[in-house]
Amino acid sequence: MTWRGRIVREILTGAGYGALTEDIVAAVDATWPTGTPAPEPAPTHHDTAAPPGAPATPATTPPEERELLTIKQLVAYSALSERTLRDYIKAPLRPLPCYRIGVKVLVRRGEFDAWLSQYRQVGPAGLDQVVDSVIGPSKRRR
Repeated sequence: MTWRGRIVREILTGAGYGALTEDIVAAVDATWPTGTPAPEPAPTHHDTAAPPGAPATPATTPPEERELLTIKQLVAYSALSERTLRDYIKAPLRPLPCYRIGVKVLVRRGEFDAWLSQYRQVGPAGLDQVVDSVIGPSKRRR
């Protein structure tokens, strides 16, 4: 039985044709031209080629780096509040890179991770670090 016959059997069995199913499947298999190549599946919007001149997304880029997140998804991913994220988007110094489509704001996960790495701290943080940078660690009273 061909794959076409199996599909027909599945459809007819579900439709309640019962005993006629096997006869119809045999007729489909017998009348289908041999050597006919299987039809190509219609491409989905993800499968279509990019228009000429448009930059193609490299196949080597992992999906998580191409993934676009809404602000609400970014809140869950980053553990920062929505207000904080929106403030960082508007920040004059080191703004969070984003894409605006109308009123919708999207942030690429990989770009967020790269932006976040700018804020990585190693060593003392807070007031001690500021005081040490202004007066120097040797002049501070302990």
